[in-house]
Amino acid sequence: MKNNIYGNIPCFLNSKNLTKSQTLDTDVIIYGAPFEGESTWGDYTGVELGPKQIRSSSARYSQYLPELNHINISNHLSLGDVGDVPFVSP
Repeated sequence: MKNNIYGNIPCFLNSKNLTKSQTLDTDVIIYGAPFEGESTWGDYTGVELGPKQIRSSSARYSQYLPELNHINISNHLSLGDVGDVPFVSP
């Protein structure tokens, strides 16, 4: 998550912050897609901030799931966040 112009964004579900070269040993990789694209309904803008907001909201949660027989995801899977896909507007 280098070159982050929006400041302190946590990694998804408090996972490891990875570079693309570190992803080979990771089971689940989080990769955001901040794309405004063809969102033309009304004055609805800000879709490109979606991955940032999802990461920020995930800070409220842990990887522990009491609903599923008290499973802790991090005991079974390794999670890593590599940031956002670099999009360029056409």
